[in-house]
Amino acid sequence: MPHKQNLYKSLKPTSGGKTADLTKSCPKHTNEIIKFFCHDHNALICTVCVTLQHTPTSCHVDYIPDITGQILDSMEFKETLKNIDKLTDKCCQITKDLKHRVANSTTSLKDAITEIENFRKEINKRLDELETKVKNTATKIQHDNNNKLKTTETTCDDINKSLQASADTLKQFNTNKKTDQLFTELKIAQQLILHNENITKQLPTTNDVAEYTFESNQAIKQFLQNEKSLGTLRKKDMNKPAERTNKTAVSMKMSTPRNINAQTSSDKNDCYIIGITVSPQNQLFVADRNNNSIKMIDIKSGTIKQLQLETYPWDITIVARDTLAVTLPKIKTIQFISFSSNSLLLNNKLKVYGECHGISHHQGKLAVTFYIPLNSKSWT
Repeated sequence: MPHKQNLYKSLKPTSGGKTADLTKSCPKHTNEIIKFFCHDHNALICTVCVTLQHTPTSCHVDYIPDITGQILDSMEFKETLKNIDKLTDKCCQITKDLKHRVANSTTSLKDAITEIENFRKEINKRLDELETKVKNTATKIQHDNNNKLKTTETTCDDINKSLQASADTLKQFNTNKKTDQLFTELKIAQQLILHNENITKQLPTTNDVAEYTFESNQAIKQFLQNEKSLGTLRKKDMNKPAERTNKTAVSMKMSTPRNINAQTSSDKNDCYIIGITVSPQNQLFVADRNNNSIKMIDIKSGTIKQLQLETYPWDITIVARDTLAVTLPKIKTIQFISFSSNSLLLNNKLKVYGECHGISHHQGKLAVTFYIPLNSKSWT
């Protein structure tokens, strides 16, 4: 037989520790108590584990009571407690952050539902307007028909009364053989007939009154059939800086509050207004991010003039009576634009050191915010 160390001797306790303190059952061999520790596999094991898998010839195995003498208040003990606290704090923070995010998500979803309801109200309002318009048309036609009928009835009744009176007179003179009066009245009756015939020719006829059917707007019908959703819930990009609009205050009065549609026929995408300002002349200027353009809207008439840019704009402000300043973060540029009552024209450019976003103007100076400024160079 090979000269190998006897298993019993190699694992024989040397510290005199009390095995009664060892009470944990082995997860693999539930009837056995954990008494050994394998350093190679960092595993708590029982006698069966030592015999079958962690033999002293293949693993560094110690009897637990022999190696626990220095464990009290040891660095390992302190480090383990420290790691427990650290992981506990991490779990608490994860729960706290998630709770906060869920609350924000709930709020955003409530806001989204409100927007959905408002959007539906806008659709209902517009459909109500269209319904009222076609109903008013039908009501007006019915009113005109009733007026035609009433006029015809009144006129024909007057003609019938006058003709009947003339006929009665003729019959009376004929019965009484009053030839002179009969002759005179006969000629008057003939003139009355001609006159009333001319009147009847001007009266409405059945050709002037039509019957109607309703033909639905196929564009609306097709649209409703093709569309599968009222809108889309999109996730917010939490790493993206919050979008803002220009808060520059300009005196403006509108006779009646109303919605202004900034979408144009030349837009390739849905209008996305990210910056807005207004001139003292009641011209509304908006930065349309999705369509890379600046739009000038006449508040009274709703007419729109559009200027295409080389990249998307972010914010907009008025710097003079006829000049705008627009930030173009992608190319790190402030674009100046001249405007009049009916036109927008590109003007000078100003290069800046970073991705410029918000912009405002005060007393000849521009205040610009940057998402990622490149350096601290000054510029004027």
